[in-house]
Amino acid sequence: MIIHLVEHRDARSLKDLKQKLTMQERMDIYTEFGIQWTETAKKTIEAYTEQLVRLQKQQPFLQYIQSNHHQKECEHPTTEQLNQGSIWLDQLLYENNINNTQIKHDIISIIDKHNTRINAFVLQGPPTTGKSLLLRLITRNYHYDTIHCMERNFQFQNLADKTIALVEEPRITPTQVDNFKKLLEGDGTLDVQVKHSGDVRLPRIPIFISTNHDLGKYVDNIDRMALYERCIVYNFEKRIGTDIPKPPHRPCACH
Repeated sequence: MIIHLVEHRDARSLKDLKQKLTMQERMDIYTEFGIQWTETAKKTIEAYTEQLVRLQKQQPFLQYIQSNHHQKECEHPTTEQLNQGSIWLDQLLYENNINNTQIKHDIISIIDKHNTRINAFVLQGPPTTGKSLLLRLITRNYHYDTIHCMERNFQFQNLADKTIALVEEPRITPTQVDNFKKLLEGDGTLDVQVKHSGDVRLPRIPIFISTNHDLGKYVDNIDRMALYERCIVYNFEKRIGTDIPKPPHRPCACH
């Protein structure tokens, strides 16, 4: 029963599952498993996400997104809405002088790990320019984690069992720069600290970054150059709602 609910609700954590269950489903679980149901649910979710990550890592990007990975929160846009959304995304790229074909090629290159030394896709520019929106459309197709760089000691601990990492507004300081260089290169030599456990060797995981400022703002020029050598960078300058109209509909990651 629990495995069916986990798969049907696409639950990635116990908290996620609890939020998605109806009251009747909760009562049925209590009746069948008693107060120990959470332990069974945790193990089931762990097995489900491990299987999901294996599938995502095995399949090339285009093959995976063209498969049936429909998200439960999808608002089921009509064909007309999808066409309008596609036109709006094309306009977003055009107004920022970004080649539609090239950026798609670069996204595939990062996710499918085509380059041995470049493992990061960076969108750089002022707020409200569509950077986070575009990256969410990419990453939400995958089992991903968001890195908050304020959590310095354990900021990478949740990445070992993920397919992709989303980094928002990284503040890369001299004490962190070597770890970030390893992360952005994806060389598989980064040991990350895990709370209440030993260090874990992080495998290569594609990195997607949204930032309002220069990645090397807080480090010297040599380290700054080393960071950017490991990234594909696109600059977004046009503000949504001012320079570009707002999207006609809420963009959907699974369409």
